[in-house]
Amino acid sequence: MKRFLCILLCLAVLCGQAFAVTTADSLDKQVEDFIDDHDLNETNFSYFFYNTFSKISYSYNMNGFFPVGEVWTLPLNMYYYEQEAKGAYQAPVTDPDWKYTIGGMDLDQCRYRSILEHDAEVSAQMRDNLGDLQQYKLLINERFGQLNPSTLPDSYLGGNAYSAAFLMNCLLAIYKHPEQFADMMQNYGLAQEDNGIASYSNAYHVTHVYGKEDGMICDVGQINAPENYLLVVFVSEAAGGDEILAELNDLLCDTIELEAGVFTGDDDTKTHARSDSDFIVSSADRNDHSEAITWVLWAVGGAVVLLLIVGGIFWFINRRREYDSF
Repeated sequence: MKRFLCILLCLAVLCGQAFAVTTADSLDKQVEDFIDDHDLNETNFSYFFYNTFSKISYSYNMNGFFPVGEVWTLPLNMYYYEQEAKGAYQAPVTDPDWKYTIGGMDLDQCRYRSILEHDAEVSAQMRDNLGDLQQYKLLINERFGQLNPSTLPDSYLGGNAYSAAFLMNCLLAIYKHPEQFADMMQNYGLAQEDNGIASYSNAYHVTHVYGKEDGMICDVGQINAPENYLLVVFVSEAAGGDEILAELNDLLCDTIELEAGVFTGDDDTKTHARSDSDFIVSSADRNDHSEAITWVLWAVGGAVVLLLIVGGIFWFINRRREYDSF
């Protein structure tokens, strides 16, 4: 019996791996055909896809640098959220009313204007607060972009060009550290429109940051499909712009749905109404329930383990009785 169960388990693992490879090959080929069919090339297109469920990734021209428009504020705000989570802006014990400020505004005011109001002047003040432009660019590359500094072009160090590889590393940091960045992404979600990758026909919610500059569109986001995925896309307006973004995201999502056997109905689930009252302020200004939540999770986990142990004991007793009856 034990050998039989082991064989079944091995077959299930092997079949799962083969299925994953088939899915990966299928999606990769479809995107290649999509690029060819739309006459996309390294001068007008770049993308990076990462499936957080299967850990499969695809990219095209991921090291090409293109202007990003407003998307540059994503790593900027990531830095401040990360530092706040590490306690960098906590009020000293001797002055509990102290608040960290930039240009006379506290962090919540800066974030509100940078993220929700798209205030380029405030975003620039936040950036300049961290040093000159090159110092800032090296700082966020070290923290989030994680590219070899010797490969960074002048268009990045002195301009507003980023690569799909850089921005995917930002999305991966957000994905891996929700305790630091969940509030930030919810705030970006309040500011977004259903354009770019969010204008696709599927119903799954998209949280994305979208920018236009010098004829290029940059869109980066998280898509909550049956298998969640992260996506970075650059495309020129001349090559199709928003239509390309929507079609590509439809292709990716439809393939994931097909392989998962899950399909959407209407697209009401991705609609969202902005309310300024929904803007999430810093953790210092709201009650922290993380400890209580942790205890609840431990209690639930303990109960599950206990049920498994009790079930195992009853199974063992029943098996013993069956053997004793022979």
